[in-house]
Amino acid sequence: METKNSISIKRSIAIKAVVTPTWKEDAEKELSKAISNIDQQLSQLEQEGQQIVNNIRSQSVNPLDPRVQEQVSQVQQQVAAKRNEIEEQKRNLLQQQSQVRELKMDEIVDQGQVDSFCDVTVGDNLIKKMQVSITVKDGIIQSIDNLGTQTIRSLHKYNGPSGMLGRSWSTGSMALWTAILLGLFLLFYLFA
Repeated sequence: METKNSISIKRSIAIKAVVTPTWKEDAEKELSKAISNIDQQLSQLEQEGQQIVNNIRSQSVNPLDPRVQEQVSQVQQQVAAKRNEIEEQKRNLLQQQSQVRELKMDEIVDQGQVDSFCDVTVGDNLIKKMQVSITVKDGIIQSIDNLGTQTIRSLHKYNGPSGMLGRSWSTGSMALWTAILLGLFLLFYLFA
């Protein structure tokens, strides 16, 4: 009997976008359109709710009957619950819109995920195969990264020549941080 040495597995690939003027404009349009759709849903919900209440009242002999009032109250509660749900969606979209406006150019943001299949064989590093991301700039793929590449990039971001830890620090600030660290180690040693 022959054994199969490789299989195809499904994985999620993170899509990251580089913020550009075009990306910001497209994101703004998409969010504005979604907010407009939410406003239409709210308007439609109010109209349908009022229509149902009017139908209930018009079909009853006595609109002031407690059973009719209970039905109307239930419909109004359902409409209010749905309205709150839709308004929460609108608040989330407005918050996203505000966040998009605050993004800086060339910043990398998560765009979503897509599913993909990949072949794995005996001896493969499953973590590297599963943790893949694609960086896109204005719809054009800039890079396809696995875990190792992402780690190196983030290390370079902080430790590289322009990174926070790679820059030149004044002697005074270095002495201050050394004293703080030594003080913390002393406190830890005394109280631990």
